[in-house]
Parts: sequence; structure tokens; C-alpha cells
Amino acid sequence: MDFLSLLGFSLMWVGVIITIAALSLASLTSRSRAEEKKEDEGKGKGRTEWGGIIFIGPFPIIFGSSRRFAMALAIVAVIAALFIIGFMILMLAS
Repeated sequence: MDFLSLLGFSLMWVGVIITIAALSLASLTSRSRAEEKKEDEGKGKGRTEWGGIIFIGPFPIIFGSSRRFAMALAIVAVIAALFIIGFMILMLAS
């Protein structure tokens, strides 16, 4: 197995592990938030922000519930797109 294949395979598994960890953490925090929400009910506290990035090749599509959150995702998307383009150039060079 050459270096880029091993790197791609490793990054794929790192992504799977991060996804599982994030889902586990979200599950744990949602339980504690549900308990806090019961205590704070009627006080009008909390606002949920959401967003995401979809990559089609190296091109990101960014969406979010607020401009601030979408800008943060845009920064992440630019960094990720640069990595994707860099790996594509490495693959073509070898």
C-alpha cells in the first residue's frame, strides 16, 4: 500500500471515530440540557444554532441558522477544501 492510500484510509477511519465520539457527546449533553430545560422552562433561555457543510468534490456548500455560525463553518470549509485540493495535487503528481 503506498503512502497516499494509507493516508486516505487512515483519514477515513479518523472521520468515523470523530463522528462516533461527536454523536456520543451530543447524546450525553442533550440529556443534561433536557434536565436544565425543565428547570428553566418559561424563562426564555437558550437558542440553538445549527449548520453544516456539504462537499461536492473540493467545493463546499455551507448553510446555517445564523450568519455568525455560517461564517465559522466557511472558515472550516476553506481549510478543508485546501487540504482536499492539496491531496488531489499530490495524487496527480505521483
